Amino acid sequence: MKRGLVHIEILRVIAICFVVFNHTWTSGYMLYSAVGRSYRYYYPLLFLSILCKIAVPVFFMISGALLLGREETYRELYGKRVARMLLALILFSFVEYCYKLALGAGNVGAAFRAVADGFRPADFFRGIYSEEQAAAYWYLYAYLAFLVMLPLLRKMVRAMRAEDYRYLVVLQLVIVGGLPILEYLLWGGAYTVQKDFDIVFVTTAGVFYPLIGYALEHVLEERWYTGKHALILTALGVAAIVICCLLTTDRMQIMGEKTAEVFHNSLIALPACAAYFTAKFLCEKYKLPNPVRRLASVAGSTVFGIMLMEDILRKELMGIFESLKPTVGIFPACVVWVAAVVVFGAVLSWSLKRIPGVKRLL
Repeated sequence: MKRGLVHIEILRVIAICFVVFNHTWTSGYMLYSAVGRSYRYYYPLLFLSILCKIAVPVFFMISGALLLGREETYRELYGKRVARMLLALILFSFVEYCYKLALGAGNVGAAFRAVADGFRPADFFRGIYSEEQAAAYWYLYAYLAFLVMLPLLRKMVRAMRAEDYRYLVVLQLVIVGGLPILEYLLWGGAYTVQKDFDIVFVTTAGVFYPLIGYALEHVLEERWYTGKHALILTALGVAAIVICCLLTTDRMQIMGEKTAEVFHNSLIALPACAAYFTAKFLCEKYKLPNPVRRLASVAGSTVFGIMLMEDILRKELMGIFESLKPTVGIFPACVVWVAAVVVFGAVLSWSLKRIPGVKRLL
């Protein structure tokens, strides 16, 4: 693996850990809301809950960094990338659909009977057309939309200059972050900007973050990748999360738990960019040992498979969480649970990729 790609593999692994954590709800991700502000670790839990939202931006930035600079025909794009994503979506949605039908069956035979009796092709295809079968699968639909736009975005980045990306970031922070925060501070969210004022290049994650990922990987000059700038960006990212923590706490006191996530994504572009920038800086400045680089490469290659299977694995491995919770506490038990899902998913994904034909899918 080329040295310059190590940071991408490491970012993939970090992002998938956050994806799994994001789906633990009140057992981890929303634990801060369940325990309340009086809890000793309320703010660290809330901070982590917001931090984990960098996962999707990081995935999109990686896609932009790797794909926007390539040249492909429409036939190559649809025959290779779009077809692969559609096949993965249909196949694993089918697995999820059958898993839900078989859930609660006492044995393998009963599970097969439940699937045979309950399977309705029309319901299945209506389901995957209108909604996702698993929590993480919404990303597959968003990624398909990104792939469909890819030829146009490639033309766009060829014409953009460094100042255009700076303008894009400022717009995003103002429209997605600053404006909703200002609306809340002034009117408690009672008034919001007219819905047709929608700048899709900054409000759509599948457009904004791939463009920024491409800029960080290919446009930003190497002289900017210094420890000083990494620290500044990290400090801005931390400050952004702290602001969102305070706003979330204030909103919870007024409106309760159901709105406890409203500011989680408001300023997430800052910590997401800081994570990508810092990872790239560190991996280019410090040469990792070859065994570590190989491990990062193998682990990164299993991430898509983990994403496709994490919903089932998380439910099947929940016993780990339940058995550890009384002895080590709810949050440490959640960390072990998430780690078990990621590790088991990585082993399973790696094993499946050994099957001829499956490697290209996963």
